[in-house]
Amino acid sequence: MPSPAMCARVRSEVGAPPMLAPFARPIAEQALLHLQGAPRYAEIDPACAVLAAGLRADDRAVDTRLAQRVGAVPKAPASSAQALHESYPEASDAALVIAQTCGVAPEAVPAPGSTEALRYVSTTPTDALLAGLTARAARYAQLEVRGPGVSIQLQGTEG
Repeated sequence: MPSPAMCARVRSEVGAPPMLAPFARPIAEQALLHLQGAPRYAEIDPACAVLAAGLRADDRAVDTRLAQRVGAVPKAPASSAQALHESYPEASDAALVIAQTCGVAPEAVPAPGSTEALRYVSTTPTDALLAGLTARAARYAQLEVRGPGVSIQLQGTEG
């Protein structure tokens, strides 16, 4: 288990996020990687890479070598909402907030999906099993699955 000092060093190198979920675990895992004898940041936990890349709202300092390695996003100086609207008149308020927070151009923010495309289909485990087997049935001449309360028999057809 990594020591608090090792976690504190990793935490300071990735921009000093709070040691709360979702930040604490990747910081501890990165410290554990260092404890196991590998060179520092030879392997980078993906969540630590996101922290070091600066993809969060605060402006805390990140170790410069680590930031270069993970491709840190340079922080744009905060501008007023009016200046953002003037620069990007076609962008929605949500796109401007996402763009400012994540450090991307508003035109790079994907459009939200329509609610008609979002459908939740409730299926039982048996329905899910049948759908999966049906998708694979063409590979087999005959497919049979039996279990408690389930008996599925599929027979392929020659095409």
